[in-house]
Amino acid sequence: MDHQIAMLWERVALSFLEQLAMRSFIDAGHDVVLYSYEPVERVPDGVTLADAADVLTEHAFNSLWSGARRDAFRTKLLAATDSVIWAETDMLCLKPLTPVDGYLVGFDDAGFVGTGLVCLPKDSQALERCLVAAEAALAASLNDEKHCASLGSRHLTAVLHETGELARAVPKQVLYPCSFDARQRLVTAGVDRAMLVAQDTRAIDMHGSRLSSFLISHSDGLPDPESFLGQCLMDYGIDPCGATLPDAPHPDR
Repeated sequence: MDHQIAMLWERVALSFLEQLAMRSFIDAGHDVVLYSYEPVERVPDGVTLADAADVLTEHAFNSLWSGARRDAFRTKLLAATDSVIWAETDMLCLKPLTPVDGYLVGFDDAGFVGTGLVCLPKDSQALERCLVAAEAALAASLNDEKHCASLGSRHLTAVLHETGELARAVPKQVLYPCSFDARQRLVTAGVDRAMLVAQDTRAIDMHGSRLSSFLISHSDGLPDPESFLGQCLMDYGIDPCGATLPDAPHPDR
């Protein structure tokens, strides 16, 4: 597969959700590189580990307000690396991802371009403008100046619109078919797959942090085995009891 998948992890151990995401990309034929600032536990076989400081120093990363850190890292990574697709660790890959002319961006259920999966060519005007904004935010933060400008989905959408590259965005059902409000369907038994994915769907946003909270409060942190995600875990041979969600109770097998 030509395009490598790049992810960032900010904690120590992966849960079954992140393991599932990584395994899904590997199974689709992509090489997966996981960037981090510290050692990571429970990394699936086939995932390559990389030092996040090679993209953005840990000091610079931590100087940013929390809402801009991953966006700045993503922008710096895409601007410095060829043939890379940025993927958040809660994105599930269903089919191989093939950027067109170096582009892979898609609308989410809020009507903006999502940041769960992003690929832009090195000569993208939008990427250049995003990099300028990220560098400005970094410079301000490193100088202890208050700088809380958004670098996320709304900003990316606006910049793509300004440069005319928004026309490259694929429809919602391709990368973000499961809306935020419908996330519970992913872990509920009996939900028809057709309600979650379309024929041209290539990935799903699992809405990791909110889905984790729901699982912990409603089912001891484990998806129903007969749910969409439960079936995916079994298909990939991932034991959710061996890689529990943070703050989840001890699982009862």
